[in-house]
Amino acid sequence: MKKGTKENGTILVPCVCLLGLASVLALGMLRVGGVETTITASLAERARARQAGLSGIEIAYSRLSEDLEYEGEECALFEDSGCAADIAVTSLGDGSFEITVEGTAGSAESLFCTRASARQSFWAYPLYVGDDLVMSGPDPQILSDCYVDGIVWAKCGGCLAGDLFLPGERDVQYNYEGEPVSIDGYSIPTIGGEVHTNVSPMVFPETALDDFRAMAEEVGHYYTGNTRFNNESMEGVVFVENCNNLIIKNDVTISGVLVCQDVSKIHIQKGHFRVSCDNTLVAYTAILAPGALLHVNPNANIDTYGLVLVDSSKFHGNGSFTGPLIIGGDLNTYPHSVLCCQCPLYMSEYIYDGLVWDRYDIVEIAYEEL
Repeated sequence: MKKGTKENGTILVPCVCLLGLASVLALGMLRVGGVETTITASLAERARARQAGLSGIEIAYSRLSEDLEYEGEECALFEDSGCAADIAVTSLGDGSFEITVEGTAGSAESLFCTRASARQSFWAYPLYVGDDLVMSGPDPQILSDCYVDGIVWAKCGGCLAGDLFLPGERDVQYNYEGEPVSIDGYSIPTIGGEVHTNVSPMVFPETALDDFRAMAEEVGHYYTGNTRFNNESMEGVVFVENCNNLIIKNDVTISGVLVCQDVSKIHIQKGHFRVSCDNTLVAYTAILAPGALLHVNPNANIDTYGLVLVDSSKFHGNGSFTGPLIIGGDLNTYPHSVLCCQCPLYMSEYIYDGLVWDRYDIVEIAYEEL
């Protein structure tokens, strides 16, 4: 019996040692697991803070495209998700802006800085007039914001429903109710929005059209000399050149882009002319006619989806433009005509080359725990 007791005691000692070692290891594993959980949570917070900062940059660009005078008062975003982005936008006085965003999540922060130039952001102005805007009454209407480089003159009434943007110093006179009544000595239409002066000047863009000629030839829509479209439906690139007068009558539809080179006039005589861009050809662009006068008769309508660029324009009839209408020279509107322009924000980064934000590199200044 004594011999057996001695053997049992000999076995008991290493068992106790093994149990102690197992307990130490278990406690160690628990501690390591806790550290890993802490590290994972910290990394997640940093990732969320960084994403909040980048999202804030995109929101600042969006707001700038809607309002070039936006100074970016600091604002917190994404609070419901436990993240925030404090955005600050500062004008640098040369048509560009500096954007700083501090993204935070939990105990982590990420600070970003970038710059944007808005000198060529045509979609910020649904209607761009490179020279004079002359409205001959009674009752011509422009239902959009408008940039005008030259004079604004309403000969007999008229309405501009949106804001008016003017480069340089202007002599704006107001009545006793605070409504603008004249600019530089010219009577003006009733303005539904505000008059903004000293805005950054815009430059009529250069256009390269030769590549479109070959595309039009491939689909059989290349025309030269005086051309007439009457009750037609076409797809792809339609290219017209060396033409004094491109006549459009009755219902004409282009699902693609109309390109005109050395064309004096696009004359919509009657009916409905529709152009809807094909983004597989050139993104959000409907008409490129940098040397042409766009003339719309009283009993005619034009309806476009995508950017429209012409040299000058006369509207006796009606026009509806989804996308910027860029007129290099004068815009004349006549009695009872209605011109409606809108430029959805989603077009802003995809329209014709040279008309987009000039973005500087986004620089991550700091990335650390608070």
